[in-house]
Amino acid sequence: EVATACTSGDSIREFRPILITSSMETIPRLFFEAQWEDPTNGVTWRFELFYYPETNEVEMVDVQNLKTYVKMSDVAIRPDMLQVGAEVKVYNKKLTILRYGDEFTRSYMEGV
Repeated sequence: EVATACTSGDSIREFRPILITSSMETIPRLFFEAQWEDPTNGVTWRFELFYYPETNEVEMVDVQNLKTYVKMSDVAIRPDMLQVGAEVKVYNKKLTILRYGDEFTRSYMEGV
């Protein structure tokens, strides 16, 4: 099932809430909108943050440039740390979780 989410302005991107691995195993993927304020110049960066609870990995996409910022990497984050308004560190960047990126994530997080 394909869901849509608004990432910035009026742009809408499609994504699938699961990752299908090469062994055809499915892994749930949680989707959050996050931001980081660069302390050196005050620029605010917006990111799509994807968290894979089964493997404790994240991916980050720079929303403005639509480029992968962090490829799937293991991090010290738990699902309960990813609440709207919370701050989490990914590679020394303190990200603020702005909102859930889709209904799948909202439903999942309501059960955490």
